[in-house]
Amino acid sequence: MQRSALPLILAALWAGCDSALPTGQGRLVVEAYLQAEAPLPEIRLRETRPLGEPYPLDATTAAEDAVVAVSIGAESVAYRAAPGGQYEPARPVRAASLLPAGFEARWQGSLAAARSIIPPPFVLDSVRVRVPPEPVDGIILDSLFIDPGLVDTLRLDSLQTGAASGLVYLVEVSAYWRAHPAIGEADSTFWLHTQLRHDLPGSRRLDDFFLRPEQLFPERDAARAQHSGRRWTGVYAVPVASRQAPVPQHRLRVAVVRSTLDYARFISGTRDPERREPPGNIDNGIGIFVGIALDSVHVMVQ
Repeated sequence: MQRSALPLILAALWAGCDSALPTGQGRLVVEAYLQAEAPLPEIRLRETRPLGEPYPLDATTAAEDAVVAVSIGAESVAYRAAPGGQYEPARPVRAASLLPAGFEARWQGSLAAARSIIPPPFVLDSVRVRVPPEPVDGIILDSLFIDPGLVDTLRLDSLQTGAASGLVYLVEVSAYWRAHPAIGEADSTFWLHTQLRHDLPGSRRLDDFFLRPEQLFPERDAARAQHSGRRWTGVYAVPVASRQAPVPQHRLRVAVVRSTLDYARFISGTRDPERREPPGNIDNGIGIFVGIALDSVHVMVQ
């Protein structure tokens, strides 16, 4: 089992953001994740453009000349500007867990601000993978794998949708971690974002209906394990060509992020095709400023 940092990739989220303000008076766009017990990160600031205009992720959309500060508890840290809308802390400060965090940026006569809390760190103690002895039948529609029992309800057979029958192994994965003593049974402050990602070459990533390759939920809802532990179980599908075909060997990344309700709303909002911008937590701006704790491991499945 190989451990690695979980990359946070939210590319081009802002390409569809628009501003109701006149041209030349865009809104500030913030993207900042403060990892528990790690040094304060660089922060990228951009500005919106009216809907319909090109939005290159380069110097033309960078928000220059902002005055930025981040607070951890009672300690305030000034940020200094770097090229391309990047801002870096003027001195090294650790994002200590369970302390409040704040963000302020003065830019073009306005003040953007946000508040969060740094969650306690955790370690994925173990990961257990269960591969069933044989594949199951189902309906594959684009990137969805659908339980055959739902076919009549969905009336896929009467729609010319390109749905096709297929075989998949439903691989069950359980991740275990230790509960933090500061997080009580009734504490709803922190949420979990869990993910399963395989690297099967040429294989579509199949989601849906009853599969659980990714979830967002309050940590208090996580299943209990032995010795004050917590457990999450997810399921992903591996397509195969025949009933006799074994599960192809592949690498699987199991990742868990602990953060706040603001983070959960932001991640959920990025999946809504009707939203022009994700639901962030920046007052007088757009985007996200949150504390996170994360861990991920890689396992070989065969």
